[in-house]
Parts: sequence; structure tokens; C-alpha cells
Amino acid sequence: MTWFLAIALGLSALARPQAAQSGQGLAAVKRIYVGDFGHDAESKQAQAMLIAALVRGGRFIVTVDKDRADAVITGTAIEKTSHELHAMGEGTSVGTAAGAAAVDGDAGSAVIAAQHLGASDSSVDTETDQHAAVSVSLVARNGDVLWSDTEESTGGKYEGATASAVDACAKKLLGDARGPKN
Repeated sequence: MTWFLAIALGLSALARPQAAQSGQGLAAVKRIYVGDFGHDAESKQAQAMLIAALVRGGRFIVTVDKDRADAVITGTAIEKTSHELHAMGEGTSVGTAAGAAAVDGDAGSAVIAAQHLGASDSSVDTETDQHAAVSVSLVARNGDVLWSDTEESTGGKYEGATASAVDACAKKLLGDARGPKN
């Protein structure tokens, strides 16, 4: 009977998710290392913004020592900016001309009168459109992905598109890490 119990316990251990076996569920993560998002300026800025948001959130300890971390955040950030030029012009023009001539012998006289009135209007403006996409994953030391999210943004009233997308990812991670509200 003991071998049956041992097999049953072994099968139930196999049925549990790997993160739960290693104690590396999202709730168990305390210390995070934020890896490189890329080498371009936008990626470095997104990484710095995410670190700042996580530190402000107070749920995790952010470390610069990868070996001390319970989990690592990896990510990418892409920002696209486009500029559109809009030009418009219109005009109206009205003109009249009148003339008269009289010939009396060798002497002649001529009168010509003309009027012209015109109006025109033109405008030129440019429109800048920003779009950012940020994807982040929280990976446990054993390689299991504990959490992942992608956020897109066209920017907010006081922040750019990348800042808005990073902020949304950070808020979602912090909320999910705190667990459901009671």
C-alpha cells in the first residue's frame, strides 16, 4: 500500500505547476532585476521609466545585481513618430473693365477703366503622431514566465507615448502582484 501512496503523491506533484513547486509564483517574488530593453535611446528610456515606476510602487525591491533577484524583467520598447503636413489654399478674384472710344476727325479720345478685387487665404500646419508599444515579461530564476503584458499608447495629456505604455505595464504588474482585491 505504501508504494501506491508514493505513486499517488508523485503524480500529484507532477500535476502542480512548476512555479508553485519552486515557490516562484508571482506572489513569492520580492526582488526584481530589470534587464536591458535594447541599446537605442527609446529602449533605455523605457527601461529607466519602468525601474522608477516599480520603485515608486513599493511592492518589489529593484536590484542591479541579477544574481540576487527572484525574477528578471525582460522587455522591448518601440516608438514610432510620424509627421503629416497639411496645406490648404483658396482664392477669389473679381474684375471688371470698361472702355469707350470716340473718333471726331483727326482727333480721337479713348477712356478705359478697369477694376480688380482679389482675396486669397492659405494655411499650413503639421501634425505629429506618436505610437509606442512596450512588452514586458517577468521570468523566474528557473526560466518560467510568471507574468507578461504588452501595452500600446499614443500618449497622454502630459506624457509621451512610451511613458504612457510603460506606466500602464507597471501598474498592471503591481496590481497583479498584489493579488485580487477583497
